[in-house]
Amino acid sequence: MMEMEVAHAIYATHMGVQALTLEASIVKVADATDMAEGRARYPYKRGKSDIHAISALSIKKVELGKGRERPLRITVYMSDRAGYFQIERVLLPKVETSLLRGHLEIAPVVDGSEDRLITP
Repeated sequence: MMEMEVAHAIYATHMGVQALTLEASIVKVADATDMAEGRARYPYKRGKSDIHAISALSIKKVELGKGRERPLRITVYMSDRAGYFQIERVLLPKVETSLLRGHLEIAPVVDGSEDRLITP
């Protein structure tokens, strides 16, 4: 049984796959938060300069902590608003296909200024 749960947690990290357990949901959202300073750094160095590369490079740090309105807060520090692309295209879709939806808040911080809270 344990192998099936582990396999599901890994499979559930894919976009569009609904996480069926709390454990898979945690793995899925944790995977989505791994976006600080350039999941796209290598392609960017090789000449790629599309929105994926630019937005990924703008994410400076991601922190998890206690939320103000919900139990968990994910704070995404970015140097530029282009980082919203990562939140909208990577983080939110994974949150929305997890069992953590409704239990966390996302706090974007652009150049030191906290933006509006996102509560999926």
